[in-house]
Amino acid sequence: MERAPGPASGGGASRVACCCGLGCVFVVALLAGLSWLGWVRVGRPLQESITDMAAAREETAAAEADLARLDRQSPPAEVEDASARDLSAADVDRYVAVRQALAAPLSGVASAWEGLVSELAPAGDGHELREILGTALGAVQGSARLASARRDLLVAAVAVLEREGLGPTEALAVAELVEWRFLGRAEALPLALPEWRRSEVWDLRLETAMLEAWAKGSVRVQVDGQDPERALADGRQRLAEIEREAEQRRELSPTTRAALEARRAELVALGDGAPGLAWLGLPSSVGLNQSVR
Repeated sequence: MERAPGPASGGGASRVACCCGLGCVFVVALLAGLSWLGWVRVGRPLQESITDMAAAREETAAAEADLARLDRQSPPAEVEDASARDLSAADVDRYVAVRQALAAPLSGVASAWEGLVSELAPAGDGHELREILGTALGAVQGSARLASARRDLLVAAVAVLEREGLGPTEALAVAELVEWRFLGRAEALPLALPEWRRSEVWDLRLETAMLEAWAKGSVRVQVDGQDPERALADGRQRLAEIEREAEQRRELSPTTRAALEARRAELVALGDGAPGLAWLGLPSSVGLNQSVR
């Protein structure tokens, strides 16, 4: 005797539907969580850094306009060759006064520069996407901090230079004599070059520092279409050529050398562990133009 088929049981289908529903909810919740985490860890810091850079750009532009005004009010000495420039005791006094007054913001820029260099180094965990994204975010954050520090320096420089009756071009010209030609400080090397070439040195320094870190890492990246080792070798070669060129520009006039030698101990102590006035010449373009692809 055949048993009449009973009504089809919906328990299995219901359980499948329930599991699918719960799975979909879980996936949606997971994606939402990842999106939130991504926003907290990447999106929000990125947005904040971009906002900070935009604000710093406006304030920096205003300070640069004021510095340009000081250049017109107190134009630099008209000397074709810096080696023929004669510094007086009063010139050295003003240089020392400016260095001392700007010590804090100069340190802020130098520290932000070192921070940017460290941000451009990979995390070293071997995860390619995470290292590249982390470096990209670090470049934005580091550049934002550098832009803010440079703004603070320029704003402070306006007041200090106006008080001393100096324009920024004249201040950097004296810094070249003191910090590069006399003391030979590496950070002041760009001042020995024509103004239009100075940004090249800063860019190369940042680029080589970044490449040194990436060349040691486990993740292989392309930098401007090159392997990091090749790009690093090219960057070092270009820097060495520029350094040799700058070394040819270390001469000082007898008058200037005598004025600086008379205060050598003071000038050396002033720069002992402290950044020089050369940081005032840091170009605004340095930072985000470094890229890893």
